[in-house]
Amino acid sequence: MVNNLIEFSLSRKEVGEWIDVLQTIDGKKKLKQILNDTNIKLPNIAKYLKEAIDFELIVLQDFK
Repeated sequence: MVNNLIEFSLSRKEVGEWIDVLQTIDGKKKLKQILNDTNIKLPNIAKYLKEAIDFELIVLQDFK
């Protein structure tokens, strides 16, 4: 973490569609909506999503 920012270098070649998901996260849309909007299937990004959750970079919430 630098200046309260977490920085990573990612390449599309390395993480594929995960980049599209990250660029779409806005804190308002649910994951299901992001996947629908980007036409991405959960299995395609599940590994990266799990890692982001495990490292607490992404927090999933149930907004009822």
